[in-house]
Amino acid sequence: MPECEQPHRALLRAYLIPAALLLATFIPGVNAGFWRVDNPLYAAVSKFAYDSGSLWTLHAGDQLYFNKPPLAFWVHGLFLHFLGPELWVSRIPSFFVALATVLLTVDTARRLAGHRAALASGIVLALTLEYFRAMHSISLDLWLALCITGSAWALAAGLGSKRALRWSIAAGLFLGAGLMVKPLIALAALPFFAIWFTVIRERRALTSLALITTVGVIIALPWHISMISLHGDAFTAEYFGSQIVDRVTTDAHGSRPWWDYLEQLASTYWPWLITFLLGLPLLRGERMHKPEQRLGMLSLIFTLGWVAVLSVSSDKAGRYLIPAYPFAAFLSGIWLARAVPASFWEGTKIIRITLAAPTIAMIFALIGISPHDPIPRHWGELREFVRTHPDADFCINPRSRTLGAQLYLMRSKWPAIARWTGDTDPSLRAIDPPAGTLMVSRRSSALSPRPTDEIAFENTQFVVWRLTTDWEGVYSVRPGSALDETDDE
Repeated sequence: MPECEQPHRALLRAYLIPAALLLATFIPGVNAGFWRVDNPLYAAVSKFAYDSGSLWTLHAGDQLYFNKPPLAFWVHGLFLHFLGPELWVSRIPSFFVALATVLLTVDTARRLAGHRAALASGIVLALTLEYFRAMHSISLDLWLALCITGSAWALAAGLGSKRALRWSIAAGLFLGAGLMVKPLIALAALPFFAIWFTVIRERRALTSLALITTVGVIIALPWHISMISLHGDAFTAEYFGSQIVDRVTTDAHGSRPWWDYLEQLASTYWPWLITFLLGLPLLRGERMHKPEQRLGMLSLIFTLGWVAVLSVSSDKAGRYLIPAYPFAAFLSGIWLARAVPASFWEGTKIIRITLAAPTIAMIFALIGISPHDPIPRHWGELREFVRTHPDADFCINPRSRTLGAQLYLMRSKWPAIARWTGDTDPSLRAIDPPAGTLMVSRRSSALSPRPTDEIAFENTQFVVWRLTTDWEGVYSVRPGSALDETDDE
């Protein structure tokens, strides 16, 4: 594909335009909304790692936290520790992770398909709706997307290079980082890379996958071995059992059909689902000798492969698709580079649009237009009660870590965990709270006040009561109720 624009100008706009558009999608509502779903727990665990000085073994207050490796928590925690537990602070690392992924996407496309396809691919990814949503949260899947895209970038750069060994090591470094973000999930990308090498007839490159895997494992192994050595079965049962096996075999959100992800893409991936499908005919050809065909096959193989792997898993959530979006952008970018006149990509119109986008986004932010819902009333009322009791000792249900995280973000002090009679969880450091302690619980929980306790606060979702006598690990349990509390706020 001929590129008539001066190389340095084309190169500059290929990177700067997607970056500016990504910034425009990030600015509105950057400090609006509320901590939801996993975000309060991730933010609290991240900040507490620095507040407590326990960076190697993560904690959720007095409870050990074995759910995820620590890399993303280290980075987010650094910001939250020094700048404070604010929403905009937690979102800064997410923006830079998303930006790095966009730039790697652009550079991968540039190496294989030229500046126009690179620019178009970057624009597609920057304007993907689910990417905006991920930037406004602490998203481990966004981190995983960076690591896997980085591995693909290094592999693409190493094709035919005299420095293929160095590129393979770079790909392994990204893979190792991915293994330090989510449990073992990054390894799922390797079969797709192997299929890609086979299809484009780069079978010699297949040998590099062994080196990549070795480098990645070497990076991730010390932390994993250390956790097993320090915590034994408590770590392996949670990390490998609950977080890997149970998530694959058990759907906590109810039975979902295997085509659930296809429905999600059909409802959310617009307009890029159309451009992705329009790009498929460009892959026709027997030898796959054209660089843009190689990029297109990487896009097709990884996107379909990732969706297929997710579809056979029982645990299905839309955020798990995020690592596929950079790869899906490649095929859309190839088609757009061909279908849209070169005068658009090389003219001034696209530059004016791009420069206007962050400015408009800033205006929206200044006048209060936000894509987020305001803080729910029941949370706002609870936060006000906590604010007016700065010196109180709070205590929570041993299974309500997200509620504990919310309280920690409100007051920078994690509530204690009340001992549950018969609970033998080795990751807990539970106590018998003394009289005068304020117990906090959702109304849906089994945890409820005793007849002699005093109600200090209540609303539609929460109840807070003051213990009139010591805890002693015994309290009433409503028939049919469970100790666990929902964390889906």
